[in-house]
Amino acid sequence: MHTLRPFAAAILLCGAIVVAVTARQQPPVEQPSAGGPTSPAPGATDAESPRNANYEIDARLDEAAKTIHGKETIRWRNITNLPTKSASPVEDQIRVLLGKAAGIITISDYMRDYIQRWSGLDSTVLHFPSYGNGPYTHFNNFDSGYVTMVNPCSYKGISIFLSLAEKLPFVKFAAIPFWGTSEKDHAALKRLPNMTLLQPSPNLDDVFGQTKILLVPSVWGEAYGQVVVDAMLRGIPVLASNTGGLPEAKLGVDYVIPVNMVERYEQNDKMQVVPVIPEQDVSVWVETLRRVLTDRELYERVSLQSREAALSFVASLGPIHFEQYLKGLAARRKHAAAQSSA
Repeated sequence: MHTLRPFAAAILLCGAIVVAVTARQQPPVEQPSAGGPTSPAPGATDAESPRNANYEIDARLDEAAKTIHGKETIRWRNITNLPTKSASPVEDQIRVLLGKAAGIITISDYMRDYIQRWSGLDSTVLHFPSYGNGPYTHFNNFDSGYVTMVNPCSYKGISIFLSLAEKLPFVKFAAIPFWGTSEKDHAALKRLPNMTLLQPSPNLDDVFGQTKILLVPSVWGEAYGQVVVDAMLRGIPVLASNTGGLPEAKLGVDYVIPVNMVERYEQNDKMQVVPVIPEQDVSVWVETLRRVLTDRELYERVSLQSREAALSFVASLGPIHFEQYLKGLAARRKHAAAQSSA
């Protein structure tokens, strides 16, 4: 077994893994949100990450078995955050430490560009084989099922979801509350007569078996959007917004719909940092959703295209890409050491 000890420590940050030179350099601090504005906004306040866990990964590459073995330990908070180009001494310290990392892995072109823009650091896009083992059930739900949204909350575009349910009162909608769904969100969902609340399930077929169309109307910078691919694998058409990495997750299949993205954050009366949600024009969402709901030929075409694209994408994933990346890091480290001693 080949052990890559110098590259064993890793930190999961806003959809990125930082493969670090040492395991103990990262301070427990909060940083500005990658899900926030794509450019600085006057008076903007950076949001606290809702995903409060980072991971130290002790990874070992087994060349013979072509697998990576490791263990994970929770280290500190805010995996959606990376330093921005502010004058903060803490951010400067983090940026220096990240600059000493052996490499940074991220999960989308959007995140690669975000990291480069706000920290000046390069990263490599590698998609994780995190979709479970097939075969994946192919649902054909044109004649049944809900228009579903997972984790309805302000970040994820609940304002668009609620508006669609109000404008299409004879369509059955379903929401799956999760970490971001507030009491206010729950109340707004329950007020709608055509809204059903479903429980999260570890078996995705339980969710998608009841879903005719999945909506992903996020208004912040999603790092990628795995739920999009999860649904497409099962032939569920997905209507997603054009924010962050969601267009990439759609794999070139319809539909990607423009939204007005969150540009600033503010404190509420509980001193919590919350996004200021811009007004949204939902007319394109209404028109597109109505068309896919009622046109069987269109629905079945998008369903098949979604499934084929997702199956092809998932088939291309695997540990080999990470093995090659880690080997490359080790080779560059060895070369650099040889150069410095020459």
